[in-house]
Amino acid sequence: MKVICRNTRINPIIQALRDERIRRGWSQDALAARLYVHRTQISHWESGRCDPTGDSLVRWADALDMEITAAPKRGEAR
Repeated sequence: MKVICRNTRINPIIQALRDERIRRGWSQDALAARLYVHRTQISHWESGRCDPTGDSLVRWADALDMEITAAPKRGEAR
């Protein structure tokens, strides 16, 4: 079965990870080597074409010495 990914928006978490990769001067190839994935996978994630799995997001953040956290939305009434 072929998986088709067509996401039209870029997640802000992915944008932050992409920005950090660029800030460090890493190519998509360099990041892909650290994550043991193909460069096109990085391209698909960063362009919003496909969403990474939760595990892939954590490994991506770890490679950049970043942490992904979850917090309640501000202003939410409980």
